[in-house]
Amino acid sequence: MAKNFIYPNVGLLNADVTDGTYVSGTETFTSSASMTNEERLVDQSIGLEVENFDNLDAVRIDVNNTDDVDTMALYFNAAETTDIQIYGSNNGTAMGTILVNRTANFSANVWTVIDLGGTFNRTFWFIGANGGAIEGLTEVLIGNKYDFDVNPPVGDTEYDRPNVDIIKSYGDQEYANKRANLKREFAWKWEIPTAAMRTSLRALDTAVQKNYLKFIYDDETTKWWVRMSADSLKFKQVAFNYWETNVKLTQQLI
Repeated sequence: MAKNFIYPNVGLLNADVTDGTYVSGTETFTSSASMTNEERLVDQSIGLEVENFDNLDAVRIDVNNTDDVDTMALYFNAAETTDIQIYGSNNGTAMGTILVNRTANFSANVWTVIDLGGTFNRTFWFIGANGGAIEGLTEVLIGNKYDFDVNPPVGDTEYDRPNVDIIKSYGDQEYANKRANLKREFAWKWEIPTAAMRTSLRALDTAVQKNYLKFIYDDETTKWWVRMSADSLKFKQVAFNYWETNVKLTQQLI
């Protein structure tokens, strides 16, 4: 298993999100006002969940973009035992053939990554609750998974950055104010031995726009919600079809 990035590439932050109901079997979606705060699912924050996502409710995400998609990732802030059905279509009401019937359980406070079983170009993505209400779904990521061609070399840096302000009084007393929990940071220099790997990394860079969009870094142990630094993925050619670049990632708490 390789380390990987999972990143949005279909304009999720600007997607239109519509709540409604669906008929499992005929795969028909009807918009309604069944849910509350459904826009939270694509707001680049894992802090707040969609509400009133009941059995046979569905959310339609209109990405207005038909770039290739092969992966969906879901984040829950509470354990979930309801199955989820995933559809992709170019029609806003005819949901098409089901792509994935993802059976529960979904764990709390971790990303569940779902392989869509192929590469798809779709305008509308549907997520439906099958068998009960969905609780605690805070974010949906639709995009691509890039398995590293070459893992970061030995010598990469990983550390926890404190979010603490130290204030000194006139008497040289020190007072600490903790603003938030620790943030994990990752940094490494990457040797890029093929043009294909460089192309894959540039696709990620174009999609997330340096430090604009958050994405997932899977280090084979934990799936981290991260933001990339603005000076990452600047490629320096050191030989024919051989490059070096630096990567710096910072964990995001929400």
